[in-house]
Amino acid sequence: MVLIDSTIYIEWQRSGQGLTSNLHYFTECHEVAVCGMVCCEVGSGFRDAAFRQCLNAIWQTLIYIPTDKLIWEEGEELLWSLERQGKRIPLPDAIIASCARRADATVYTRDGHFDLIPGLRVAHRIEDL
Repeated sequence: MVLIDSTIYIEWQRSGQGLTSNLHYFTECHEVAVCGMVCCEVGSGFRDAAFRQCLNAIWQTLIYIPTDKLIWEEGEELLWSLERQGKRIPLPDAIIASCARRADATVYTRDGHFDLIPGLRVAHRIEDL
């Protein structure tokens, strides 16, 4: 299973090939998950309401990893433990990582913060999935 990070969605949108076509292609090759944090980060950035609605419809077909109280507690613990090691990552990355851990998913990302998280499977290139 692959949890696609916001950085990939943004890259796809900027590529000129289009986010939705890339996502459709990706789902044919991989079991894809999404979480609320990624939906908020990505969805809030689009000005076109129709496009945002289309993307939300696609997300409805993916495996949804809920962000319940335990995810937030794990995110807090992760941030606390990393900060004690002198490492800082943004809160959204901690929550995305916690969701990926719960689902035993690999995070597909361009963000190096995920490499700081012990035990998390991370892929920065499609060939690494």
